[in-house]
Parts: sequence; structure tokens; C-alpha cells
Amino acid sequence: MRVAVVGLGLIGGSVGLAAAGRGDEVVAFDPDPDAAAAGLETGAATSVADSLEGAVAGSDVAVVCGPVARLPSSSPARSRRPVRPAPCPTSARPRPG
Repeated sequence: MRVAVVGLGLIGGSVGLAAAGRGDEVVAFDPDPDAAAAGLETGAATSVADSLEGAVAGSDVAVVCGPVARLPSSSPARSRRPVRPAPCPTSARPRPG
């Protein structure tokens, strides 16, 4: 699976590490070059795109992680690619009782 991660901070980096750990291809974008470099160094991204559009192009899923106030300007919807809602599988199990 090709996973696009927009924003390689705490949340995006964690998502990238988890996806890479599953064997997924993780293409990331972060406007901060230091964050992008750290994503590659830590394995949170298998590659870093030069643009938001480059990160989400051909991805099976895009995960946008960033400050809420900045999300409208950094969302994959800007790439004019249709966004389809998808279920979010988790490994969480109901707690008994």
C-alpha cells in the first residue's frame, strides 16, 4: 500500500513509522526541511516529496497531520484529487465490563 503522510511531527511521524513497519511505502511531505530529513532518518518515510501534490499522487490513503489552524492550506483536497471517506481500522479492543 502507498501511504501519503502530510506533516512529519509527532503524529505524522508515528503514523509513518507504523505504516513502514507494516511494509507500506510511505511518501511524506513536510514544509519544514528539517522535519522531512528527520522522517527519512528515522524511517518514518521511505521517500519525501517536494510538494503536497507529489506526496498524495498515486497514494492509496493520505493522512494529514498538522496544526488545526493550518490544515485548510495543507489538505490533500488542494491537490484536486477526490477524497473518499474510508474506515479507520484499529487494533483497539473493547474493554470488558
